[in-house]
Amino acid sequence: MATHYDDEAQVDAIKSWWKENWLALAGGLGLGLGAIFGWQAYQQAGDSRAERASQMYSDLRNAQADARSEAVAEIRQTLVNDLAKTPYASLAQLHWAAQLVKEERPDEARTALDWVVQNSGDDGLKALARLRLARVDLQAGNVDAALAALSPVPNGFEGLYLELRGNARSAYDEALAAVALNAPYRGELQRKRDDLNEASSS
Repeated sequence: MATHYDDEAQVDAIKSWWKENWLALAGGLGLGLGAIFGWQAYQQAGDSRAERASQMYSDLRNAQADARSEAVAEIRQTLVNDLAKTPYASLAQLHWAAQLVKEERPDEARTALDWVVQNSGDDGLKALARLRLARVDLQAGNVDAALAALSPVPNGFEGLYLELRGNARSAYDEALAAVALNAPYRGELQRKRDDLNEASSS
């Protein structure tokens, strides 16, 4: 008989506890389910964005092949504005910069490449953008800016980066050869050339 009363007391205790705590439990369950479904929705949205960006990049390449410059500009701008976190936006900027270099518009090319360096989430694309940025700067005679873009040297790009540093060294050599021995800024040029040697040997 005592067992029967003990069972009833336990049931009453459970009922009482449930009355006091059901709201918190329901809320916790709701939050947990919300987090799960929210994460799934977020992943699906990410997949949808990636698919959209991939399709737009394909359309951009087709427009480039057909020389439809207005379509290229519109698609590229949409990728940069709306889908900047995808690698396709960075790829669009790299192609755009290459076109600007061909058209001898180095300042605009530099802006496009700098966008990739600042915004891309892909280290390989960032490294490629920095390499191309250094080439644009070196071609424009901005040796210091080119060297800044080439530091630090990323893994997998050592050969290309060091080759371009060699070109920068040659640019300093040419500048030194063209500058009079008593020119006031010759010492600064020589120092930069020597610093580049030290950096290469270390």
